[in-house]
Amino acid sequence: MSNTKHKTSKHIHRFIHVGPGWKCANPDCRFFVYDRQATLAILGNSTICWNCGVKFGMDEESIQMEMPQCSDCRNVKYKEIADTVELDSLARMVKNHETQYK
Repeated sequence: MSNTKHKTSKHIHRFIHVGPGWKCANPDCRFFVYDRQATLAILGNSTICWNCGVKFGMDEESIQMEMPQCSDCRNVKYKEIADTVELDSLARMVKNHETQYK
């Protein structure tokens, strides 16, 4: 009888949201969380950002994403959206001003 244990590689999970749960995207990892309570248990766990590859802790916002991103990447995305919205509203204001004073 052999006392061999399964060889596990030490790594930081790269979580991805699949169906009702989460799994690690590493093909050699079997980590999978299925239900809501277990999903809440991964809050604070380390993962790898799908955008920049940096290690970060899962938080309330990242747990709602299919492919979690760190707060820096999320903030850049929000800033780009805000800049786009601001430019759109500025363009509308200019257009309204031009039509008003023709």
